[in-house]
Amino acid sequence: MKFRIFVLAALVLLVSVGLAFANGDNEAAADDVLVIGMTVPQIDADGFRVNVESAKKVADARGVKFVAFSAQSSADTQLSQIEDMIAQGMDAIIINPTDVNAIGIGVTVNQQRDSHKLFTPQRLSQFI
Repeated sequence: MKFRIFVLAALVLLVSVGLAFANGDNEAAADDVLVIGMTVPQIDADGFRVNVESAKKVADARGVKFVAFSAQSSADTQLSQIEDMIAQGMDAIIINPTDVNAIGIGVTVNQQRDSHKLFTPQRLSQFI
């Protein structure tokens, strides 16, 4: 469990630092707030709740806006959340897939727009 928390915290840190410097400058603009979205199968489940809380804690400490969504064990709901996060222009999206094969459409849409960083911290999808 501690290893999962560490991996997720490290992921949020790397994403926030990487995105802050992605434009080639050595400093991010003061008014640029990075936004990271996360979708998990069931936010009420202990393991996923801990992941979300840990990611939020790390994001808050680094001035990154963090938004989490629960798919409520529905692949369709999760796909809709992914599409919404893409449409909102989030800087990075962390996906803990309800069904690794069902998220393919959301990943494909993202790749076509080529504007977001996608991460799956636990289960790998054939699309990422």
